[in-house]
Amino acid sequence: MIAAEKSLGLTADCVDVSYENKRLIQFKPAFGGGIVARISSRTKPEMATVRPGMFKKKISNSNFDVETIRVEDSGEYEVIKTDLVESKFMPVNKAAVVLGIGRGVKSRADIEKVVKFCEENHIAAGASRPVVDMRMMPRQTQIGITGTSISPDLYVAIGVAGMDYHMAGLRYAKTILAINNNPEAPINHLADYVCNCDAVEFINRISTDHQ
Repeated sequence: MIAAEKSLGLTADCVDVSYENKRLIQFKPAFGGGIVARISSRTKPEMATVRPGMFKKKISNSNFDVETIRVEDSGEYEVIKTDLVESKFMPVNKAAVVLGIGRGVKSRADIEKVVKFCEENHIAAGASRPVVDMRMMPRQTQIGITGTSISPDLYVAIGVAGMDYHMAGLRYAKTILAINNNPEAPINHLADYVCNCDAVEFINRISTDHQ
């Protein structure tokens, strides 16, 4: 609304920004996350919004003023539908440990085993975009450039290929463990540790050991 009122350009939902030659360069996913577009504004001041989790939190020593703006409900809208996420799904951007489910986990039964394990151990279950697109996990659990960016202490990628649009949401993860039996999977070159085993075998093992 501010950009429209001031006739300014706005790049929304950026995954990164930089400042080059006195210009704000904005990076935004395009074509379903297949590429990241590099955008510069034609208007001043330059405006952009950045999705949560893309930058580390930092504390400033500078003094600044905070102005709180209270927005009243206009009532000029209609709620069509409300879908609540089940309580067994912990928010992936608030968890210290996240188990990510990729396309290598093909059955709902195996996914449910992972979700149950996570719920019982108070850790978060996340998913790659293909799993969410197949409606096997809620959209809110999607990790990546078109989902949520996370920074857990440990991310366990179960059957995750490791495509760019997924890994972009993990750049602040402290440790990544890949569970993958495909030696050509991109994630093998990006993870801190790789366990070369079948994703379903790993799921069955953690489920059995936990019981």
